Amino acid sequence: MEERSTYEITDYNNVDLSRAKDLDIDSEPTNDRDTQWRPMYPEIVYGRAKNYWGGGSFTSAEVTTTADFYNPKNAGYAACPAAAKKLQVWDKTAFDGYVDGLTATGHTYHDIGMIWAARLLSPTGIFASENSDISPSKPTSRHLIFMTDGQTEPFDLNYGAYGLEPLSKRRWSETSPLTLTQTVEKRFSFACEEAKKKRITVWVIAFGTTVNPIMTQCAGPGRTFSASNAGELQTAFLTIAKSIGSLRLSE
Repeated sequence: MEERSTYEITDYNNVDLSRAKDLDIDSEPTNDRDTQWRPMYPEIVYGRAKNYWGGGSFTSAEVTTTADFYNPKNAGYAACPAAAKKLQVWDKTAFDGYVDGLTATGHTYHDIGMIWAARLLSPTGIFASENSDISPSKPTSRHLIFMTDGQTEPFDLNYGAYGLEPLSKRRWSETSPLTLTQTVEKRFSFACEEAKKKRITVWVIAFGTTVNPIMTQCAGPGRTFSASNAGELQTAFLTIAKSIGSLRLSE
């Protein structure tokens, strides 16, 4: 599905959450369509191929054949990710099956992952009925482990959570002072800070890639890990688990 309404932000120190519904991790959808998510229809979305592949502009009269258009799905640029899972106690077999069913296809967008992770964990948001603090005197300890296998790598020809970027112009346009990569990274950083405002501790694991300054700033000192193989990845998770356990004992 596509994200709910937002706008092209140029100043991330002054974000208007009344307009950037996607970055408001707590608000619930209402009858106002701007607050609602919308379906993705990659089969019926087409970009103007001459603009993308041939360069230059053209008038509608020049669009006369199917060669003048391209369909993102047929071109391999429309990915529908696996369904997310809500917070739950996992059975190992079920968890292994879910993880094994995930497929990485490139073109990494960190912002949408952080936005949904924050929504799922927030004690005052959409899932508050399942995730509120058990005791007002002892707030629940919340930890978000953000794992990525790549650097930020958006592609403007992709059809994704914000539509077909150059045509939809929902969060970015070709005239923006920011590149699409900068836009994604700034939205990731903003969503990360919103998560931390909810007393969520953020950890970052870079698997098969490096921890960049954006990730380090998000998680903070001592909460980032790089893993190049399965053994290092297991070590990173064990380190995080021990840290969480120590925090619980100290509290």
